[in-house]
Amino acid sequence: RKCGAKIQALERCNARYRSEPERSLVCGHLNKLAAMCLVEIVCPEQVEAVKIYCTGAGTARVRNSCRIAKENLTICLDYRQ
Repeated sequence: RKCGAKIQALERCNARYRSEPERSLVCGHLNKLAAMCLVEIVCPEQVEAVKIYCTGAGTARVRNSCRIAKENLTICLDYRQ
């Protein structure tokens, strides 16, 4: 499975660091990596659009495209829940 190693690393980290805020500080990056991996599996086109349109500053048109891409990603995730 594509995300298996990331999820296992997160589980090991969470088991090792049980108390907050230590867990968030130490395992936070693994949590983000695992979450993004899963989102990319569920909504790949929408994630790609966000990556394309929402990197760096841009024109009003690009900013609008970024906003639309984020909205489409939210809709996709809501639909999949």
